[in-house]
Amino acid sequence: MSVTYLRGRDGPSCGPPNSMPDWAGLPEIPANLTVAATPGRSPQDVPAFNATCWPSEVHVAQGCYLWCEIAQRYYVDGDKSPEHAIDNFRATFGGSQAGMNRTEPRISGYRVAGSGRVEVSAKMLGTWLLVVSGFLMYAA
Repeated sequence: MSVTYLRGRDGPSCGPPNSMPDWAGLPEIPANLTVAATPGRSPQDVPAFNATCWPSEVHVAQGCYLWCEIAQRYYVDGDKSPEHAIDNFRATFGGSQAGMNRTEPRISGYRVAGSGRVEVSAKMLGTWLLVVSGFLMYAA
């Protein structure tokens, strides 16, 4: 499998592995594709993502985030909608991670082609809610 690195950066300037930037912060990812993304510097960093993306090519944006187009194999079961394909991808990626010894779940994000609409994993939403609630408790 080939790998494309886009606007790679030197040094450890990536965000934490449990966060994803807004899609606007990843302009290298074409807006006309339905995509999945997760933090990582190389496909070898996240074998479950690499395997879930197959046969689509895994790319690296900004040297910090892996992304791939959601493969046609996820458009199944009579429902050809991108949302259904994202659900299938998400279920496969989550299942691939289940056997790993991870202390925290890997965050992932999803975007439907051309819509500008972003779907995030439940793990991402939960992390965001914890941060906001902690901030509100601290501010009070």
